This record gives sequence, structure tokens and C-alpha cells, in this order.
Amino acid sequence: MSKENYIEKCLRSRVLFFTGKGGVGKTTLAWATALACQRRGRPTIVCTWNPFDRESLSARLLDHAENIWKIQWINIEPLSAFREYVLLRLKFDTIYDAVFDHYIFRTFLKAAPGFAETVVAGKIWDTYERHSDCLIIADLPSTGHAVSFFQSPLGIRQIFSVGFVHREANKIIKMFLRRSTSVHIVAMPEELPIEEAAHLKEKLHQTLPLEISHLHINRCTPTFGLSQSASLNAPDADKCLQQHFSQLKQEQHVIETARTIGLPLIQTPTFVSAEGPDLIAAVASHLEQS
Repeated sequence: MSKENYIEKCLRSRVLFFTGKGGVGKTTLAWATALACQRRGRPTIVCTWNPFDRESLSARLLDHAENIWKIQWINIEPLSAFREYVLLRLKFDTIYDAVFDHYIFRTFLKAAPGFAETVVAGKIWDTYERHSDCLIIADLPSTGHAVSFFQSPLGIRQIFSVGFVHREANKIIKMFLRRSTSVHIVAMPEELPIEEAAHLKEKLHQTLPLEISHLHINRCTPTFGLSQSASLNAPDADKCLQQHFSQLKQEQHVIETARTIGLPLIQTPTFVSAEGPDLIAAVASHLEQS
């Protein structure tokens, strides 16, 4: 029996969460996975929440994603998501504006531990429930926020031991624990991101018995099909070539360390001549072969 490839496994899923150390390219991997799945005929929605990135890759992809790729993007802003959620139940804007839109209450919500994470998780759950035929791909912030994201519904459920809020938190936790939900960790072929990926896996497993599907090693040095004995018969060029092989050797050592984490590895090369939609398309094509 042939081994199931990466995209085939993703196509059998309902929710995929992408996280990792900041700057490793998790947004690129999330969008590329979405594009590869959309190409296979699976309606896909990308949800993002990044409180620090006002000029995000997702925002720059918006027109292309919705008009060319036909991928829906939902950018989750906690207070807006909270307002939408409350209005679904109150039905009257004036009640919300009087009770919840007061600046003191808004300040409290922003500072409340776990509030933003739980609201974002609730919005993803709502999208999951409303679009039962779609694959939901959630691009989470970097490692520390990702851990608190999965922890927050547990804390909320403990604080509200009965009642409506308790039931809502339970729904989110059940979504996290479904076999069709998985977490994808993204790193680079460098020691610090790999160490952080290993710690993230441990912290997530300590929080919940989550399905952690793959470890993506992004921006690997391309091999170009050259052997180490190759020569370009020019001193400067040959020096660059040896530096290239030295970089490959160093990365291979780091990748061997990554294998000890115990997750299936997906290695994605650097596409130096591509950016924006072209980069996403190139990575998506690579993932389809992984």
C-alpha cells in the first residue's frame, strides 16, 4: 500500500492549526496548504489571528486569495468577534452598545486573562460549525500565544463550572480533540527554532491530548542536484559552492536533531525568486509532492 502523502492527509481533516516560532514562515505554510487543498477540490477557509502584524502576508494575499484561488479569509479581531457572538444571542445592537461597548468594559475584556484566545477559538469553532463542508486552516500567533490559545478554554471551563459559558468552552475543547483536528508546527533548519518546536510539542501535550500532525522545516537550502565534488572551474564560484555544501551539512545535522522530536517531517526549500502569491503557489506545488 502506498504511503499517504501530506495533502491527502490534510484533505481528510476538518481543522488544521499552524504555529511555531515567529518568523519561520508558518503563514506561508498555512496558505500553501490551503491552496494545495483547494486545488484538489476541497473548499477551504483560512482564519488568522495575529495581534502584532498589521501588514500581514494574509492581508497582502486577500484579493488574490478570494478572486483567483477562491479561498475565503477570515481575519479574527477579538472584540469584533465578541460583538458578533453576543449579537447572535441578544439580537439587539442597542443592548450590546449599552452594556458591552462601554470603554471600561472594553478595557476589562482586553486585559482579562485568556479572553482574546477564547474568543478567537470560539470564532474558529463557529466557522467550523457553519461550514461543515470546508477545511478550516487556522494561522495562530507564535509559540507562547499558541499554547495559551489551547489552554484558555480549559481555564474558562474551570471558572464557569456550570451554565452557558461552560457549555461553550466544552464545544471548543471537543473541536480541539476531534481526530479530524490537528496541529502543525513550523520551524527552520536552525537550532533555536527546532528546540522551540520540541518544547512546543511538549507543552501542547501537557495541555491537551492534541493530534500534532507534522513538523514543517521551512526555508531549507536547495540542493540544486549538485555533488560535493562538483567544480565550476572558477575560484570565486567554487568558494561559493563549498559554502553552499557547508550550509547543507549544517542544516542536515539540525534536521537529524528534528527527527528525534518524533513527528513526520516536511522539508520545504527556499524559493528565492518568488514572493507573495507566487511564493504560496510554489510552496503549494512542493507540498503536493510531499
